[in-house]
Amino acid sequence: MIWLAPIPEVDVLKTLIEGKFNDELTEFNSINEVSVRAVTNAVMKGETTAIAATHAEYAHLYSAIGYSVLAILIIVLVMIIIYLVLRYRRKKKMNKKAEYTKLLNQ
Repeated sequence: MIWLAPIPEVDVLKTLIEGKFNDELTEFNSINEVSVRAVTNAVMKGETTAIAATHAEYAHLYSAIGYSVLAILIIVLVMIIIYLVLRYRRKKKMNKKAEYTKLLNQ
């Protein structure tokens, strides 16, 4: 049979009113402040490194998508320009044909 140590009761209200807990917390913070900051900075630096590594791993995909979209836009722009040029030439040709028809009818 496993014997468990009894859990001491803590009167939270009394602790807060008397401020013992706050004093202990302040003492703990003053003793361990440097090490806590060091751990926090290490964690933040680790997160930054992990984010940078992940970004570097997938950066080529983002540029590939960007290049694909740019290529599609250029192709569409060239097609629109060709369409407008051909439409203008056809309109000009039809006007010339209408002139000849008008001259023949006179």
